[in-house]
Amino acid sequence: MAEEQSPYDDGVADALILLISCLNDESLPMGLRIQAAAAITQYDSAMGLVEIEDKKVRAEASQRRSQRITRSLRSVRPLPQVGKAGPQT
Repeated sequence: MAEEQSPYDDGVADALILLISCLNDESLPMGLRIQAAAAITQYDSAMGLVEIEDKKVRAEASQRRSQRITRSLRSVRPLPQVGKAGPQT
C-alpha cells in the first residue's frame, strides 16, 4: 500500500519548524521575522498549498456569511401587504 507523500518531507519540515519558531519569537528583530514569514509563504506557494488554503478560507467565509444572512432574515418580521390593513391591536 503506497503512503501518501507529505509536502513537508525530506527535512523540509525541520526547516519550516525553525522558520515558524523564528516567526513566533518576539525577541527577534521584526525584519528577521518578516523574512521567516516570506520564506514560509514562498514554500507554500511553490507547493500550491497557498491556493488550496485560500480556497478553503474563502469557502468557510462564504458559508459564515450565508449563515449570518439566513439568521438575520429569520429575525425580520414580514412587511404588511400593500392595500391591506396592518396588524390589528
